[in-house]
Amino acid sequence: MKQKILYTVNTNTIFYLLFTLFILIRVLFLNYNSAFNDEAIYIVIGRMGLFASDWWSYGASSWMAGLPYIYPALTSMVYQTGGLIASRLLNVVLSILLIEETLRFTQLLNLFDKKTNYIAGLVATFLVGFSSIGMFVSRLATYDLPSFLLFMFSINSFLRAGKYKNGKYYFLSFLTFFLSFLTKITTIFFIPVLLIFSVLIINRRIKIHKKLAKLYFFIPFAIGMFIYTILIAPNLFAYMETQKGLGLANNYSEITKEIWKTSGLLISVAVPSIFLFITRKKTAQLVSLLSLASVIPISHFVLKRLHTLDKHLFITNIFLSVITAYAVAHVINQYKKPFGLFLKKLYLKNNTISFINQLIILLPALVYILFSYTQLIKLEHQWKNSSDVQKFLSQNVSKDDKVLTENGASITLALYGILPLPQNVVTFDWIDYSGLSGEKAYIQALDDKYFDYIELNDEDHLYDNLKNEIRQRLTGNYSLVYERDGFEVFKKI
Repeated sequence: MKQKILYTVNTNTIFYLLFTLFILIRVLFLNYNSAFNDEAIYIVIGRMGLFASDWWSYGASSWMAGLPYIYPALTSMVYQTGGLIASRLLNVVLSILLIEETLRFTQLLNLFDKKTNYIAGLVATFLVGFSSIGMFVSRLATYDLPSFLLFMFSINSFLRAGKYKNGKYYFLSFLTFFLSFLTKITTIFFIPVLLIFSVLIINRRIKIHKKLAKLYFFIPFAIGMFIYTILIAPNLFAYMETQKGLGLANNYSEITKEIWKTSGLLISVAVPSIFLFITRKKTAQLVSLLSLASVIPISHFVLKRLHTLDKHLFITNIFLSVITAYAVAHVINQYKKPFGLFLKKLYLKNNTISFINQLIILLPALVYILFSYTQLIKLEHQWKNSSDVQKFLSQNVSKDDKVLTENGASITLALYGILPLPQNVVTFDWIDYSGLSGEKAYIQALDDKYFDYIELNDEDHLYDNLKNEIRQRLTGNYSLVYERDGFEVFKKI
């Protein structure tokens, strides 16, 4: 009895320590960089929609991979109270809930004995909580993380529904899954896999659950998809059209390299972990976890799409972590007693044996944390900090000025409330000038000296041809008024 109490105390201590570390590593230095393009544009769309009743000027529904009324509205509200840090802090809070959902998912699977399941839950939360891409997405104010949280909550609700003789958890599962792909379309790729697994799970439950699942999950899902097809799917097709040719990989090896860079470490430890499931006759559960882990990589291979693959792989890493966690938990339970007996033969004391056991577990954990943190730093600094140029423009432009900005959304966000949007701030993404569009419109606007300020930088080479055309027209018309860290600002003479 005393040993059982000590075990509970120790595991609870580890649980609370882990979550404290998860919070600290996410909360500290949230101002690590200026707004990422996606962060900035979601805030702008949300602010214009909520506070100016303008959801249409930027045509967000045709290029956003989710409804502008959900996450952009949410992030813009918290931005009003505390700026970009507040928007990022919102995702930090959601990330802690997602890590908890990972723990719940592992426990709801309940594959082995209670002790192994509990240790597996702790290991899974550790792997997910300290994964580099997980920490990155958690500290980035984009709609990936809230969508993934709703997705995992939906799966857990369906698994939990089997314990109740009412349909509330089935309906909650439908509702949160539906919201997850309304928030971001990515989770819609999971529909075929989830429908197959849900039918298989229901067939193993008692008769009343077949009726409950039909009434509260399958029928609402069918109705929801019908309404989605009628009302929202046209926007999805518009999104697919605007994204055609954008963010594509030159070859499949680029996608493979990105998957390995983001998930290689977890793949390396998950592959040998597969043998535990096979030897313990948990093949069905293994196939389920591998199928869920494969959806994102397969969808990106099919679409040959490299853009946002790294962030999407976070959900893949969650399922890989669960596979690995069970193997690690099994090894810990199996090796501890015989290894302790071996150390006793070396005439070591119990406290020394305990220390060595803990060290063997702690060292790989520390290596994983350090590796992930170095990867996190690289991810958070993969775009240039534009804070200074934002400050310069916000202090110098007047309310009637027209600004052309290569930096795009972050400059637009900085000039929000100073200049009318979107007409007075033009990015390299799109322009409509004198009935022209594309490069011709930019050239004509420059020839007409339409812009009062022009911001250029050396970060993105996608628009090199356009930048060359712009620079040819600067001489005699514009003077350089700002130059720092690769950013340049030109003012009309």
